[in-house]
Amino acid sequence: MNSRADLLSDALHRRAMDACDGIVWLALDGRAPDKQATSALRQGLLAREAVPVRLSHPQMDERLYPAWYRLDANRSTDSALLRLSVEIALDELDPQVLRQGGGRVLAGWLALPGSVPPGEVASHLGRQMIQRRHMRTLLLRLHDPAVLWWLWQWLDAAQRAALLGRMNAWWLLSPLGELHALERPSGAGVDTLALGERQWRDVFAIASLNQVLRSLDAPPDGQTLRMLHDAARRACEHGLTDTDDQAAFIRHSLQMHPQFDRHPLLQSLLQRRQPGEFYAALSAELDDAAWRQVQHDCTTLPPSA
Repeated sequence: MNSRADLLSDALHRRAMDACDGIVWLALDGRAPDKQATSALRQGLLAREAVPVRLSHPQMDERLYPAWYRLDANRSTDSALLRLSVEIALDELDPQVLRQGGGRVLAGWLALPGSVPPGEVASHLGRQMIQRRHMRTLLLRLHDPAVLWWLWQWLDAAQRAALLGRMNAWWLLSPLGELHALERPSGAGVDTLALGERQWRDVFAIASLNQVLRSLDAPPDGQTLRMLHDAARRACEHGLTDTDDQAAFIRHSLQMHPQFDRHPLLQSLLQRRQPGEFYAALSAELDDAAWRQVQHDCTTLPPSA
C-alpha cells in the first residue's frame, strides 16, 4: 500500500474509533462495475450481510441498489478490509482511471448510531435519493461521491441534516484525495431534502464538472475547484444546458482565464447564440489569434463584482 493510502487509512481508523468505537459501515455503489481492483474487497465481503439502500425508481434494478457492509476496525480482518477500501477509493480518483468510465465503487464510510437499525437509516437515505421535480421522478445519486461531494457544498444546515437523517457522519474522499467528513449539524432539521432552483441548476452541472475533472492530468487544488464551479454556474446563466457544451465552457475558463467570458469577443458570441445553438460550435469560429487576444486582454480585467 502506498504511503498516502496509509495516512488516509490511519486517519479513517482514528475517526471511526472516536466517533463510533470502530464500527464503520462501508458503502458501495451498486451501479459501479466490478473492476478488477475491487475483487479482493468484494471477496472479503461475500459472507457478510448487506444492508441495501432501496430506491423506488422505475428504472432502478434492485440488484443494483447501493449496499452497506458492517466493519469493526478493532478486528484485524475488518481493519485490513477498511485499509483496502481506502486504497481503492484513492486509486479511483486517478484521472486516468476516471477517464475509463464506469464510476466510483467506493461511496464512503458511515458512522451510524447504535440505537437505530441500519436498515432504517438506509431507508431514509433511499427516500432522499428519489426526488420529484416538475412532475418528474429523478434519482439524485447521493451514493456517488462525485455527486455527493459537490452537492454538500451547496446545502444549508437544515438540508444537510435532512440528507443524513439519523446518520452521525459520512466520510468520503474529495476530488483532492482528502478525507472529507459530512457531519450532521446539531439542532432540529427537516425530514425531507428539498433543493432550490439554483441548487438544481448546480446539480445538473455536476456531470460537466466531473467531465472536466476526468480530463485533467492531476487532481486539482482547492482554488481550481472553486473556479470550475464558478464557471459552471456562469455557463448555466448563459443558457448552456448540454453537458458537453457546459464542459467546453468550463475548460475555456481553465485554459484562458477564469473570467474569459467577460471579454467583448465572448460577450458578442454568447449574445448572438440562438436557442439550440451550441457554444462549442460558436466558439470554434474563433481562431488561435483571437483566443490569444482574449487571454491577453483578460489579464487586465478589473475584479468582477
